[in-house]
Amino acid sequence: MSMPFPVQLAILAILYLFYGYCYGRLFSRASAPAWHAYVPLLNIVTLLRIVQRPRWWIILLLGSHTIVVLSQQARSFVPLIALLVELGIGLHVMIDLAHRFGKGTFYGIVLGVFSPIMVPVLAFGTSSYVKADVDGIVSTGQ
Repeated sequence: MSMPFPVQLAILAILYLFYGYCYGRLFSRASAPAWHAYVPLLNIVTLLRIVQRPRWWIILLLGSHTIVVLSQQARSFVPLIALLVELGIGLHVMIDLAHRFGKGTFYGIVLGVFSPIMVPVLAFGTSSYVKADVDGIVSTGQ
C-alpha cells in the first residue's frame, strides 16, 4: 500500500524546509544569508563559496548528474563514471565543510556519507566557522 501523493508531497516539503533551516544555520555562521539555503542552485553556489571552491564546480555536480539521468538506458561506463565524479566531488565538499567548522577529515567523510543525520548535528552543534587563508590552510586564530 502506497501513500497518497499529497502525503508524500507534505513529507518532502517538511524535509526540504528542515534541511533548508539546517543549511541556513550553517550559512549564517559563515556570514552568508540564511535564505540562500532555500533557493535551489543558489544553495550549492553558496556552499561552494563557504568551502572556498570555484563556482564552476557546480558544473561537475550538476553536469555529472545530468549525464546519469539522461543515460539511464546506456550500456556503457559513462553513467558509472559520472556518478563516481558526482559522489567524489560531493564528498570533497563535505570534507571541506567539516574543515571550515573546525572538524577533521573523518568527520567530513561521515558528514558526506551520513548527511541526513550529520548535517543537523553540525548545524545545531556549537562549532563555529573557521575561514581558511588563500592557500586553503585553516587557521585557528592563534
